[in-house]
Amino acid sequence: MSRRFIFWQNINSIHQSAFLKALSKSHEVILVTSDSGTERERMGWSEPALPGIRHVRMREGGWESLLRNREGEEDCHVFAGLHAFPGVHAAFRRAVALRCRIGIYSEPLVRQGAVGWLKDLRGRFDSLRYSDAIDFVLCIGEEARRQFRAWGFPKHRLHSWAYVTEDMGQQPDVIPSDEKLRCVFPASLIPRKGADILLLALSLMRHRNAIHVDAFSVDPDAMDDWQKALKIEADRSGVMSVRPYISNDELLRRLPAYDLMLLPSRHDGWGAAVNESLMAGVPVLASDRCGSSSLLRGRTFLGQAVPPDPKRLAECLDAIVEKGRPRPEVRARIRDWALQHISGEALSRYFLSIADGSSSALAFDATAPWERQDTRVELPSPKILV
Repeated sequence: MSRRFIFWQNINSIHQSAFLKALSKSHEVILVTSDSGTERERMGWSEPALPGIRHVRMREGGWESLLRNREGEEDCHVFAGLHAFPGVHAAFRRAVALRCRIGIYSEPLVRQGAVGWLKDLRGRFDSLRYSDAIDFVLCIGEEARRQFRAWGFPKHRLHSWAYVTEDMGQQPDVIPSDEKLRCVFPASLIPRKGADILLLALSLMRHRNAIHVDAFSVDPDAMDDWQKALKIEADRSGVMSVRPYISNDELLRRLPAYDLMLLPSRHDGWGAAVNESLMAGVPVLASDRCGSSSLLRGRTFLGQAVPPDPKRLAECLDAIVEKGRPRPEVRARIRDWALQHISGEALSRYFLSIADGSSSALAFDATAPWERQDTRVELPSPKILV
């Protein structure tokens, strides 16, 4: 019986494309999108090319036929969230009515105040209404897994999941132009991403004259008052430069020139900048409120995950400055780990182990690559860890 996998998303995402392309090498893959992605394009995202993958745009019609099961063949429909995007949710409800084979992937919900309480209540209702119809849930970050379990979704159907980024290939070594630690903050200048926390941490450092941060974080033509004030403060500091967004392709090309990636988010469902940096061989200092901080746990050669606290960040940055730049062998080790555990190919193999739920090796194969015990063993190189 041949299979095809149909993914229903809001946009053609740069944080899914590597996985979809790897999966399409062995199975038919169709991507259905409900939105244009205009806002992401403003931030430097461009729609990735998907050779060999059929891309259906819901606004152009014809998507309903994809929900009809084909005789002698098996389709699996994977939806982005339950209520995240109206068009995707409408297709999901139709798939439930038609008894299609269904999976979903979801980041955690932000549960704050009355709205958070209502979302929690809806999650419990969704469990009662849909859990029998959903074969598997790909939980993006540990908090998402906890939420789905608390709502009542069966534990054996919940699987850890991650966003995945493209591999730009081995980049040539960059010769530093000065002695300062070169850091990058590749996130929007918004409170959730913690740029203000980072700026305060930099001011608290003992070695602040030995570090510089490039923040590719704003659309100069659409900055609000908070962003303008923070940019002025950053310019005055002399240690952080707030720059316009650049394309994601350009960011990936530039990443290997940096010594450290910074992501001090107050909250981040995942935080794909961590993936991008590790794939480029760049260590990470991230907030433990990022879902992607789970990649760093128990692996100090990849970086650190700490609370988004200015004083704690300053202490970590001072310690990193004192250790010096990551050596080429550390960068190579980071990149090698990333290729083995969070590349499109690694996620494709893991996804198929979930979809093939009857595998006799399920107990091992359906464990996320970055969560397997054999990948947590540290190699002895303590003097060159970042």
